[in-house]
Amino acid sequence: MTVMTVPLTDDWIIERFVRFAKPGEGGDVYEPWPGYDKAMTKEAAEKALDECIQRWPDYEFRAHRVRVHEKMASELFARLRCKTNE
Repeated sequence: MTVMTVPLTDDWIIERFVRFAKPGEGGDVYEPWPGYDKAMTKEAAEKALDECIQRWPDYEFRAHRVRVHEKMASELFARLRCKTNE
């Protein structure tokens, strides 16, 4: 039996706007911003977002909520990749 190690709470990261969505793509494209891409609380993300906006005014940022089910899926995919590489 495999035990999931994901905390059952939502986390937040900071992302930078990359480009508008193409037709049929869904939403606009953002990428995790280095140094602000580690899980944090909502309050910490709000402070980090303000810091990013002040430090890099030429970019557009957002605080992105990483939901529990997204974290669980990421962990599962990582485990599957490890098993296929063995």
